[in-house]
Amino acid sequence: MNDDVKPCGECSLCCKLMGVDLGGTYKKAGDWCRHCNPGQGCAVHETRWDGCRHFQCAWTTSPSMPAATRPDKCKVVIARHTYSEGDNVVIAYVEPTKPFAYRDPIILGALRKLAKDGFHVGIRIGHQTLYVLEDGSVVEDQHGTA
Repeated sequence: MNDDVKPCGECSLCCKLMGVDLGGTYKKAGDWCRHCNPGQGCAVHETRWDGCRHFQCAWTTSPSMPAATRPDKCKVVIARHTYSEGDNVVIAYVEPTKPFAYRDPIILGALRKLAKDGFHVGIRIGHQTLYVLEDGSVVEDQHGTA
C-alpha cells in the first residue's frame, strides 16, 4: 500500500458502488457491503478481504484531486483496474441516484485527460456503461454511438 495516500475519512462509497469477492461470496455492485457502516467505514477493517485491502481509489492516491472530489462528496469513485499485463483501464463508478455526477467539470476533465493519455475509460452508472474516447467524447458503446 502506498504511504502517500489520503485517508478515506467518512467516505465508504466504494463499499456500495463496486462489486467485490468477500471470500467466497460476491457482493454485487450497487448494494452496500454487509460489513460497511456508511459514513463510518468497515466493521471488519482489520480482517477485510484482499480485494478491499488492496483497493485505493484515485482520490486517495492523487494529491491533485481536491477535497470536493472525495467520492462521498462528488458521488463518483474513480478506480484503476489491471486485468492483464499492460492494461490501462479506469472506471468511474457513479452513484445511481446521481447519474450525472460524472459531468462535474473536475471529474469529467480528469476522465478526458486519462483517455487522451491512453487509458481505456469507462463510466458505470448502475448497469449502464459509457465510454470516454481519446477525443474526449462520451459514448454509450465503443463503436461511437450514443
